[in-house]
Amino acid sequence: MPGAVKDEKHNKGAQAPEDRGVSWQDVCQALWGADWIAPLAEVLAVNRRTVERWRSGAVRIPDAIIADLTRLSRSGPVTRAYGDVLRRIARGETVEGIEAWMSDYRRALARYKSDAGRLTAIPILASPLPQTPKPPPPPADQAGEGRH
Repeated sequence: MPGAVKDEKHNKGAQAPEDRGVSWQDVCQALWGADWIAPLAEVLAVNRRTVERWRSGAVRIPDAIIADLTRLSRSGPVTRAYGDVLRRIARGETVEGIEAWMSDYRRALARYKSDAGRLTAIPILASPLPQTPKPPPPPADQAGEGRH
């Protein structure tokens, strides 16, 4: 549609009306962390400076990209792992190749679990598996909340 993108210099990172709950920049940060500009440029196959101009508001980010990024946050968890998958695919990796890599890492973690605490010369393997700390119980004054 001719003229669909109007006034490119004055968007200031606006969101599509249906997606006002989460900004496209929030989604990018969830996918790639604080340094999300280069990964987004890579995934979209655009120049990094273009993304920097979008972020600053100097140039309007296309509405279709805003819509797709904000839809990501509504269709499931937006995680760094998903951002990593998007980058790998943008670099030319296949889904099958990524799955094989994940399978190798699962096997490597299983091996680490069996070796941890059994070997002595490699410090990281000399110690037993690190345990995830359990959250502390709620304070006594909160334990009975809601019961009257």
